[in-house]
Amino acid sequence: MVTPFAQCIARPPEEGRPRLLVEHLTAVAAGCGSRDGDPAERLGHLAGLLHDAGKATTGWQRYIREGKGKGPPHAPLGAALFAYCAAPLVGVWAEGNRAAREALEDLVLDWTRAVYDHHGVLENLEDLPPWEATAHPITVRDLVGDLDLAGALRLVADAFAGFSGTAEDCRDWLDRCERDWARAKKLTRARVLERDLGRAPAALAVAGRGLRLAGLSARLVRADRGDAGQMSRLPLLQELALEAGEALVTTCREKAAAALGEGANAALVGARGELQAAAVARYRRHPGASLFTLLLPTGYGKTLAALRVALAAVAAGRCDRIIYVAPYLSILSQAAREIASATGLEVFEHHHLTVASEAADVADEMGPLDNWEAPVLATTFNQLFRALFPRRAQHTLRLGALDRAFIIVDEPQIIDSAVWAAFVRALAALCELRSCQVLFATATLPPIAPAAGAEPVHLAGELPPARPGRYRVLPRSVPFAAREVAEAVRLARGGDGAVSGPPRSVAVVMNTIADAVAVWRAVEESIDDGDGERFFLSAMMLPGHKALTIAQIAAALKAGSGPIAICTQVIEAGVDLSFDEILRASTILPSVAQVAGRANRHGEKQRARVTVFPFVRGDGKDSRPYVYRDAVTREETDALLGASPELQEEEMGEALARYYDRVWQRSQGTACLERFREAARGNWKELGGLQPYSDGPPRRELLVPREAEGMSAAMCRLRERFAPEGVDQLIDRVQNPRFLKRLAFADRKRLWALVRQYCVAVPERIARDQGAALTEWLAVLKDLKDYDERLGMAIHFAENVEEASCTIF
Repeated sequence: MVTPFAQCIARPPEEGRPRLLVEHLTAVAAGCGSRDGDPAERLGHLAGLLHDAGKATTGWQRYIREGKGKGPPHAPLGAALFAYCAAPLVGVWAEGNRAAREALEDLVLDWTRAVYDHHGVLENLEDLPPWEATAHPITVRDLVGDLDLAGALRLVADAFAGFSGTAEDCRDWLDRCERDWARAKKLTRARVLERDLGRAPAALAVAGRGLRLAGLSARLVRADRGDAGQMSRLPLLQELALEAGEALVTTCREKAAAALGEGANAALVGARGELQAAAVARYRRHPGASLFTLLLPTGYGKTLAALRVALAAVAAGRCDRIIYVAPYLSILSQAAREIASATGLEVFEHHHLTVASEAADVADEMGPLDNWEAPVLATTFNQLFRALFPRRAQHTLRLGALDRAFIIVDEPQIIDSAVWAAFVRALAALCELRSCQVLFATATLPPIAPAAGAEPVHLAGELPPARPGRYRVLPRSVPFAAREVAEAVRLARGGDGAVSGPPRSVAVVMNTIADAVAVWRAVEESIDDGDGERFFLSAMMLPGHKALTIAQIAAALKAGSGPIAICTQVIEAGVDLSFDEILRASTILPSVAQVAGRANRHGEKQRARVTVFPFVRGDGKDSRPYVYRDAVTREETDALLGASPELQEEEMGEALARYYDRVWQRSQGTACLERFREAARGNWKELGGLQPYSDGPPRRELLVPREAEGMSAAMCRLRERFAPEGVDQLIDRVQNPRFLKRLAFADRKRLWALVRQYCVAVPERIARDQGAALTEWLAVLKDLKDYDERLGMAIHFAENVEEASCTIF
């Protein structure tokens, strides 16, 4: 028996009272648009009013009331009802104005797609309506006979005067809608695009139009989740930003005093403070700008300088939250901890561990965590790309969180050159659409103006002319194998009298985890245990283990004991360490500049050597092309480094400028911008799912069941709250749906933040071989002996398996 529409429920009873479907639809409609606004706003209201109308079917009402199985798809019927109701209303709202009518008909296409996909993947517009283009066991024609259709249409008539649709007319429309849809998709869209993009600035207009489907989806999904109680925006208050800015200034002064006490170069330390203050002053002269750069050499404190600018923007009322974006998960926690320590603000981290698997529905216990509502957020490039180029409707939740946000993009040069221009243009367009601001903080920045359509505001002032030269880069052409790298380490430290004085500190930075493990073993075999402390550092270590290792390296450096650090690229960003000498496997020039910033970082000694060498594995292969896959970037690096026997720090800026100019010219960097025009035509998948770079083989979270070390005080408090009896209790609670369901939204975020302290993201093979499944996305290490005290899970990487080319740094 069909349930009257007014009596249908949207969710099971809460506190004894069910949430009526009409109440849910009305609330979501208000979040999507205004019934009294302009026609475009009214269409948004209509989309919200009908997006879940399919939940009124007998099958869905039985599912939600009895709680058994899974309800039938409801989005197809909601999309069809929206398209049906929109057709006559568009004619009323744009009567006598053909251009206005066509513009609304075109907008109906995207809203229909957004409603249809609001629980799944965002698809392209097809020549058929989406409910006809996709095969379902139950058709929309079947579903319209399984609900109180007249009641659903009365809801629309009550909201919009002039609507007189009937159940019979709706059924007839379903038989003829394919022709009208095809005409709108093929002809109307082409005319509207020609009109709209012909009279607007091309660069950002095309981008904004290309991103429209994601924007509409964001409005709908955000309103839908908001009514479900899963969204709560928390702005950073101006007074808190002001206090945090003052705390940051104090922290920077304390750091400067400590650096001077440890022998840092006074001119360099003074320049850091002056450049930070100058950056804030320049921002205040351009508060209305959208894009900014902060180009400072590595070691000049650009991350904290960028944070000072962001806090100034919030304190002035221009922005109301801060999003810090780091390139790799491996440095995210370190940066978040530094931000929290320097400002006193709570920083919420968001990356792939805090969301459910791609296949999971938003009803999954992790689903609500896929939002960016915290006042201060730290996230990764991968997650930011999901916000800019969402593949699933769930990902569009993040778009709303960009409203009036100040976004710090740290080390953006790491983004693949093939998608760089699309990334910049999307950010520029969203700054216009969402009143956000973006600051690129780096020592090496690819061109921005060609993609953004204008030059950004440069916040960094002139560097002191008498600044100390901290390093020189020495390129080698003769390849090293692991044993030869170990011998180079021994000589660099002063072996055989190669260097006089106390033993020198040496860092070796390899391109892959497997290469770093091979060098570690060679060093272990060839250098006596008593000849200096040695450390290993990669992303295959628990967060606390990694943080503790970094602290131990820093202590050994301070003590002057000449430590040896074998690392992956994790050391190139967000790590404040200073070595006497660095050996770097051949890479690309921006990476050379980054790692060189860890050589004599504070100018406390004579120029350090940074030796760049080709590395060959035991099988004679070079891993460099597996990680740095763009041949143009490798070729231009080799040409620039091979042009002279050495490259000093003072020459690095000019070398980088030549590098980016040559790469940009050869790679046709703006070619990817055509994706925005294709998306505007209806081919969303040209943009949806773009990635900043390859992550290598698929990964899975592996929980290591040992008490986490190096946790912050805040994490220790969470451990006492959620798992006072230890890690076994934490594992039990992760698997307990009843416990998870009892937690409030914010507490679920805190619980998963605690879980992250016990996890390493490992390739699927390692998770399968060494772990036992806990959930769809999480495994637990079966034997603690499989987590090495020095190398963590990196001990399971070898040159002869697929992870040898893994770019999990």
